[in-house]
Amino acid sequence: MPLDVTLIMVSHEHWADLRVSLPRVLGPAERCSRQVIVVDNACDDGTADHVGREFPAVEVIRNRRRMGFAANCNQAIARAAGRHVLLLNPDVRCEPGSIETLVRFMDAHPEAGAAGPKLLNMDGTLQWSCRRFSTPFLFALRGLGLERRLEGYAPQRRVLMQDWDHAELRDVDWVLGAALIVRRETIEDVGPLDAGYYLYCEDQDWCYRMWTRGWTVYYVPDSVMTHAHRRASSLSLFSRYKWIHMVSKLRMFLKQGPSGRRPVAERHPARGAERPA
Repeated sequence: MPLDVTLIMVSHEHWADLRVSLPRVLGPAERCSRQVIVVDNACDDGTADHVGREFPAVEVIRNRRRMGFAANCNQAIARAAGRHVLLLNPDVRCEPGSIETLVRFMDAHPEAGAAGPKLLNMDGTLQWSCRRFSTPFLFALRGLGLERRLEGYAPQRRVLMQDWDHAELRDVDWVLGAALIVRRETIEDVGPLDAGYYLYCEDQDWCYRMWTRGWTVYYVPDSVMTHAHRRASSLSLFSRYKWIHMVSKLRMFLKQGPSGRRPVAERHPARGAERPA
């Protein structure tokens, strides 16, 4: 009988986070059957050795050279034995039962291709983890470091879904890949993550491809996790991460084009249609 879920955690010098998050992932509070895979992305902090010694139930993939996030996840997806796959950042702390809640939700909603939990910041405030698809113009404004000045800008608030009650279950355009559960049949249908993205936007791209194939993406607030979101790309206009983010966004917009990036509300009339063969 297949396992309920395969959890995939990619470490890029994240042993300090993993030693805190793995006990929660492996603990008895989660009653669903699990396979846990940690990808050591050529770490210098001894991630693979530490995990192998302290958490022998966890499978470890050791990379000799560093790879992008999507490529690392795809390595683990190829080994996944679960009915669902849960991408989970090492700096995400799962509240008791949060993983099982996601698994049970997916089992109860066969139209769901993917789902994400409610993410909280370390201070307990809400993290904007479910979003609508953005536009090149809005991304350009945010990329120029104007994000804080745009806090009252209606298009940005709409994309970040800031004017909506996050206590409600609903379908959304996409959820952050920091905590993203995906049905195995969906992966077989749309394919794995696009490894052409080194970092950033692979989660948006994946969710977009799910929508185009007739799957639904959900935000599930009954599942709660805490995420120490570092947001490295927003720290400086001239940082390496900022430029990686910009390249990934450009790739995404060029790949998808503007015509398919419609908000969920405009897609609702099509719900219930069969997925393309």
